[in-house]
Amino acid sequence: MTRKRNGDDETAVATTEETAVMQPDVASAMMEDAGAGDEFSSDDLSVPFISILQKGSPQVEEDGIEGASAGMFYNTVTNALFDGKKGIDVVYCAYSKIGVEWVPREQGGGLVAHHQLTEKFRQSLVRQPDSFRLSMPNGNSLVETAYHYVLHLNEGVPEMAVVSMWSTALKTSRQWNTQAKLLTIPVNGKMIRPPIYSQIWRLKTTLLSKDNYKWYGYTLERVGQVPSIEVYNAAKAYREAVTSGIVKVSAPPSPEEAGAHATEGTQVTDDGTPF
Repeated sequence: MTRKRNGDDETAVATTEETAVMQPDVASAMMEDAGAGDEFSSDDLSVPFISILQKGSPQVEEDGIEGASAGMFYNTVTNALFDGKKGIDVVYCAYSKIGVEWVPREQGGGLVAHHQLTEKFRQSLVRQPDSFRLSMPNGNSLVETAYHYVLHLNEGVPEMAVVSMWSTALKTSRQWNTQAKLLTIPVNGKMIRPPIYSQIWRLKTTLLSKDNYKWYGYTLERVGQVPSIEVYNAAKAYREAVTSGIVKVSAPPSPEEAGAHATEGTQVTDDGTPF
């Protein structure tokens, strides 16, 4: 169970830990009624983001989450923490790149809207010469963000999540997409390009630096095929739900919550480092 540090007042976050042996008659009834009571629409659900905690993230502060430290992965819905050095295993299911509009932090911050990055929309943006930030005509910041929809294999159990990447992390996003697109494997004696949702990838965190800035970024490696048809079907179903519009994401971790440096529309070079 994860607890928030609030002095003596601890707020518990529910987990899936079993606390007692299930009785056979209860197990039978649960199997018969499996899925009952989950009549929720997409507007009633929140797909969690898995983000990297940075030195300035509120979760690592004194009144944040117990055990949290920079470089860890963090689930924004369950508050679960994961060791960034060991990494997390995910199945890549779907992808989109959007423009996320934020109120500038000096004006209070906050999510405004998601925008499709059409050519017409891009032409309306203004690049600030003093910071290389992209701005909307109304003065709000625009952050080009890659959404990677994944199944997080949390101790082998698949959980829907989104990994969002922006600024310097867009380099990793491009590498991930390229590796997934070019991958070929032998199946029944033939080389094929496997479905994107059939492969497991391991994300880890690593400390990066440039000039006076230090922050944690991603590393990634392919692990192999999904372990079972159940995981395969779950990943396929998640992809179909995303592409059909059933799955909707809420606000991603804000630049302030991420605690990362220069995230609001930072211009990056070809090697992924900020100017």
